[in-house]
Amino acid sequence: AVEEALAGRDLLVYVADATRAVTPADSEALEWLKRAETPAILALNKIDAVPAKPALLPLHGKYQELYPFEEFLPVSALLGDGLDERAVRDAHGLTLTRSRVRRPPRR
Repeated sequence: AVEEALAGRDLLVYVADATRAVTPADSEALEWLKRAETPAILALNKIDAVPAKPALLPLHGKYQELYPFEEFLPVSALLGDGLDERAVRDAHGLTLTRSRVRRPPRR
């Protein structure tokens, strides 16, 4: 079922808790992403609970060791920080159309 859910996706967003270390469940989930060979963005959620934002960098590094994420987005779902859809699309050159992601043509 997991393989079917990941198959044929153009882009995935992996949401992790910025207040916790990488867990075995994270490692397992990222192994599934590797097998799917799908580009992914890492969204570290709950940044509102991390007083020193530079503390996010080592956590980001740990996740990056496990999976080659395309981008890193620090977000707070509670406060809405980092969730500006247009800014996210523009930053990644993506066009969202009915839950499909289209990358701009390569030059």
